[in-house]
Amino acid sequence: MTEYGKNPGEFSEHQALAEPQVLEYELPSDTNEIDRVQKDFVNALTRLGWEEETGPHLLDLALRESIINAIKYGNQSDKTKPVKVRISVSQTNITVSIIDTGPGFDLENVPSPIEEEGILRTSGRGVFLMQQTFDTVDSVRHEDGFEIRMSKTRPAAQ
Repeated sequence: MTEYGKNPGEFSEHQALAEPQVLEYELPSDTNEIDRVQKDFVNALTRLGWEEETGPHLLDLALRESIINAIKYGNQSDKTKPVKVRISVSQTNITVSIIDTGPGFDLENVPSPIEEEGILRTSGRGVFLMQQTFDTVDSVRHEDGFEIRMSKTRPAAQ
């Protein structure tokens, strides 16, 4: 497991192929903190060949949106409240967990931005992007916060 602050995006080639790359962060609720998470995530995706099937930039954008939602809606942009991010990337699977301190929301009740009731809304596009990019997007309420879990399995080789 990689510890925050120890160059989480840097792995040997042996590590990259032999075991999942695990990236963990505890960030202040500040959107300026997202860039390093994205950089490490894209490096892991690229190293493991995910750009061939999915393109790391869609996955990267969905990750960014999930962290922004945790900061903006979950923690109300309060920089004293943490956002915990855990990412595991292997050659076959990606799992992401984003935890904030907020009360959460119901994923099923976020209007789709491509349906009439959601077209003019200024929110909801991030959730839509997550749901379109990852195979599963689930939410869990905890006693002290809210968690979004996303996962994706690499399509089988043709």
